[in-house]
Amino acid sequence: MVSRLGAILQDRRDQPWLQGADQSLFYAEFHQACDQLTRWQIKPRLCLAEPDPRRFLAQFCAAVVTETPVFLCNPRWQAQEWQTVHTTVQPELIWPPSPSEPPFLRGAGGIPLRCEALDPPGYADPLHKGVNSSEPPFSRGAGGIHIPTGGSSGQIRFTIHTWETLTAAVDGLYTYFDRTPLSAYCILPLYHVSGLMQAVRSLLTGGQLWLSNSKTCTSGDWQTTFISLVPTQLQRFLTAEQAPWLQQFRAIFLGGAPAWPDLLTRARALELPLAPTYGMTETAAQIATLKPADFLAGIEGCGPLLPHARVTLTPDGRLQIQARSLCLGYYPNPWPEPILITDDLGRFSPGGSLLIQGRQSRQIITGGENVAPEEIEAAILATGKVRDVTVVGIADEMWGEAIAALYAPQLSPEDLAALQAQLRQELAPHKQPKQWQGMAKLPRNAQGKLDYRALGRMWHSH
Repeated sequence: MVSRLGAILQDRRDQPWLQGADQSLFYAEFHQACDQLTRWQIKPRLCLAEPDPRRFLAQFCAAVVTETPVFLCNPRWQAQEWQTVHTTVQPELIWPPSPSEPPFLRGAGGIPLRCEALDPPGYADPLHKGVNSSEPPFSRGAGGIHIPTGGSSGQIRFTIHTWETLTAAVDGLYTYFDRTPLSAYCILPLYHVSGLMQAVRSLLTGGQLWLSNSKTCTSGDWQTTFISLVPTQLQRFLTAEQAPWLQQFRAIFLGGAPAWPDLLTRARALELPLAPTYGMTETAAQIATLKPADFLAGIEGCGPLLPHARVTLTPDGRLQIQARSLCLGYYPNPWPEPILITDDLGRFSPGGSLLIQGRQSRQIITGGENVAPEEIEAAILATGKVRDVTVVGIADEMWGEAIAALYAPQLSPEDLAALQAQLRQELAPHKQPKQWQGMAKLPRNAQGKLDYRALGRMWHSH
């Protein structure tokens, strides 16, 4: 399976499959990375933190082809995140190399981990690709592909994927969209599963891959091309009146975070080819997708399951996932069973569309009543008076938990009172937020997910 990627790259060398980047430089960087990695007799644990997307993709492909265990890393991680990576992974190689590193990236004796030795440990022959068989299978990832999750909390974990789990995810989506090339206009980071899988799909299905800046709307013919967005990105494009540009795409995959009802209503009114999806890092991106025609016809939810996945519901309504694309566990600990019980609450519509109803861990119990914060957030956003909001439960002596709303941008006392009055017409009294905090903007990462650690600091500072 892994050798298949090398063959595909060779076969497509004379095809203009990579756009928005210099394809010849990609191949030069790919071969250079392959040459460097094959110099290691015992495969190094490689942390890939390259900020340039073309070079990142070249080095990722080289790691896959040479069966080097690779850990995808966000170049913007700070000391706390990198300390977690160092403790968990104990990398022997970090790209890109740098002449100086902070202390948390130094190994025994203060040796910079990113310094690439001319004669790496275990070096014997450039053509030798042996792995120390005395080590347990996951001590070096068994040539695995490790994709980070949980970065918004600072508690980074690496999901253990393989080339087989990634290709299973591609095959499921490829089959669902009539086995036609999955070309992608990629504006999401490649270290994240949603960006990485766009590149893998394009390569494996004969599509084109555009690497672009998310602030730029590139002219072109996008009728056969997919674009993946998180809700906050879609909101920004619509605010910038870029709906005509988005209307050109074959489909707009929307996922990564819950989309609020008003955003979906506006997308339908603009006839955007939206394809709401459900998936996660653990499943190598989406396992359920609603086709654009069904979205425009008014069907709700994330659509039917893709062919490679199976989802059942636990007695308390959580999603239980089995899929050929499911990761093998969290590094360095594989799961004993190929099954994942998520924190997501959901159900299936009579037509088979997956409906996500919130997260069990976010549920607020106030005065003995169970409250889903997603419902309150949707009602607040539907007023049109704020651009962003999150609802949380905070400790309260009387209620157990009190409902608090953090919103952006800040409102005047008069506008906030008007919002609260409108909300009283929509929600039951026990669902009304008892505390409100306005902010310039809520801290979100590149995928649109809230950084709750930063949010906590901002809340306590007011």
